[in-house]
Amino acid sequence: MTREYTFETRAGDGGSAVVAAPASDDAERVELESAWLTDGDVEGEWERAVYAVLDAELFESFAVGDGVARVEQSTAVEALVELLEDIGDEAQADALVAYLADADVWTLDGEDVVVLKDPRDATLSGREALSWALALDVCIARIDEFVDELETRADRVKTLDAERDRFEARLHAVTTEMRALGRGSKFPEDPSALDEAAGERYAALRTLLGDLVRTETDPRGLGADRNVLMSTREELCTRASQVRTHAIEGRAFPDDAISVPNRLDRVVSTLASEDVIGVVELLEETRMTSGSAGKSTKAAGVGTVKEAVETTSDEELAKMVEEDLPNLELEQTDMPELAEECTEEDADDGGTDDD
Repeated sequence: MTREYTFETRAGDGGSAVVAAPASDDAERVELESAWLTDGDVEGEWERAVYAVLDAELFESFAVGDGVARVEQSTAVEALVELLEDIGDEAQADALVAYLADADVWTLDGEDVVVLKDPRDATLSGREALSWALALDVCIARIDEFVDELETRADRVKTLDAERDRFEARLHAVTTEMRALGRGSKFPEDPSALDEAAGERYAALRTLLGDLVRTETDPRGLGADRNVLMSTREELCTRASQVRTHAIEGRAFPDDAISVPNRLDRVVSTLASEDVIGVVELLEETRMTSGSAGKSTKAAGVGTVKEAVETTSDEELAKMVEEDLPNLELEQTDMPELAEECTEEDADDGGTDDD
C-alpha cells in the first residue's frame, strides 16, 4: 500500500528542509531538501525528479494511453534512487514521490504514479501540464542517441568508400569472416547458438555488411534516415516549447496541443525499439499517414532496400554483394587482417552497433 505522510518545513542553519512524517506507522521521519518546490512557481527542481522517472521508464514500463501515462510507484522509487544524486535511499525516494503528489506535480492512484495526466482533465495543474514537455524532452534525447549512432555508421561507411580499393576488399573480408564463424564455408545456420564473443562479432559484421549494401544501393540512405530523425526532433522541440510556455504562463495545457498525448504515445512505441533503421521507417510511416510531413524526407526505395537487407539470409546477402563486385585476387591470409581493420574502426568510433 502507498504510505501516507504529513509534511512540515523547518528552518535550519543550512537552510530550510521538509520533514516527511509517515502518518500511519512507526517508521522514521525522512528529511528532504525544500528546494524541490518554490511557492508560486510552476518550474522548479521537481522537474529533475519527473525527468528521471520518465527517462528511466518511458520506453520500458510506462503504460501510455488515453492521454495518461503511469508507472508503478516502486518503479518510480527505484528510478529516483538510481538517477538522482541527492536521493540517498528508497525511504527518501518514497517520501519525495508523496511530497510531489501533495504539490500537484503528479497523482497517486493506488500503487501507481500518474506522471502524465490527461490534458483534458479540468483539475490539471500547471506543473502537471509542464510534465508533458518533460516527456517530449526525453523523446528528443532518445532521438539524439539514434542520430549519433547513424552518424557513426555513416562515417564508417564513408571512410571505407574513400579508400575504394580497400573498400571492395573489406567487403570480401567481412563476408569471409562471417562464414568462418560457421562450419566450413557456410554462414552460421543459427547465429544465436554462437558463444558470446563470436555472437557479438557476428552481429557487428552483419550490421556493417547491411550498411555497406544499403549505402551502395542508395548512397543517400543513412543521410536520409538522419533527416527523418531530425525532422521528428524539430517537431517535438516545437511542441515541447509550446507546452512549457503555456504551462508556465497560463498554468494549463495549450488548447491546440491536445493531439500531443496521442502523438507521444506513437512516438514512445516507436522509439522503444533498439533498431535505429526500424525506428526511422516507423517514424516515416507515421508522418506520411498523419500527413504531418508533407513530402517524404527519404529517398524513394530506401525502405525497400532496408527490408531486403533485413529479410535476406546472410548467405544470399553475401552472394549479392560479391556478384556485384569484380573478382579480386586476394590471398586467404589477407582476410583476417582486413576484417580486423573493419572491426577496429568500429572500436575507434565507440564500439560496435550492439552496444
